Amino acid sequence: MIKAINLHLEAWKWTLNSISKGKFLVYFIPGLIASLFFASLYTLTREIETALGFVKYVPLIGEYIYSAVSGTFGLIYFIFLQIYMFTVLTLLSPFNTLLSEAVDTEITSRTYSFSIAQVIKDFLRMIFIVFLALVMEFFFMIAWWIISWIFGLGILDSLMYFLISAFFFGFAFYDYSLERSKKGVIDSLGFSFSKLPVMILSGTGFLLIYYIPFVGVMLAPVLTTIVSSYIYTTQYSEQQ
Repeated sequence: MIKAINLHLEAWKWTLNSISKGKFLVYFIPGLIASLFFASLYTLTREIETALGFVKYVPLIGEYIYSAVSGTFGLIYFIFLQIYMFTVLTLLSPFNTLLSEAVDTEITSRTYSFSIAQVIKDFLRMIFIVFLALVMEFFFMIAWWIISWIFGLGILDSLMYFLISAFFFGFAFYDYSLERSKKGVIDSLGFSFSKLPVMILSGTGFLLIYYIPFVGVMLAPVLTTIVSSYIYTTQYSEQQ
């Protein structure tokens, strides 16, 4: 764990130093566009919810109707969040792949040719990776829930759910580098489980940044891609 922490401190130092010099800034643009789009949808639904606030004043049943309306919009906000997460990890994956290659080139001077066929291949792979990660994440969460229920460990539930999510987000972001190293999905999973602290710390960074109001959704994917690509390129690419 100490080594993983030191790796991330070094990676974050390199990342922030690079960005301060104007490098990789263009890769924030797709996330910014996606963020503005989803922010507009969120604002619209909030305005609609506010406009429907009058229903609470309907005699006898107003509070019940308003409670139902609020619950419905709560579900809508949750769906928006999930769609945005999916967008970040799939629809924006071609940009994150190019960013990961750019980080590799910056460190090693290796260059990568652009290919539409490869972009499509990477995109389809990332859809599968995200789907696999979600299935496995839910499996481990259910497994922990059962263990927690049996042994009365409910006090640890929030922490464990966070760590499980962090691991699989880390796995998804390292897959940009693993795919570049021509590693199959099984090999990528094997690598991720063998580097558990690294995956969790990278995923934790993503989640902590993601939940920063207004700017987190734009910053988190780019910063996490740079950090994970730096760590993989400097520490593991020659070992694979």
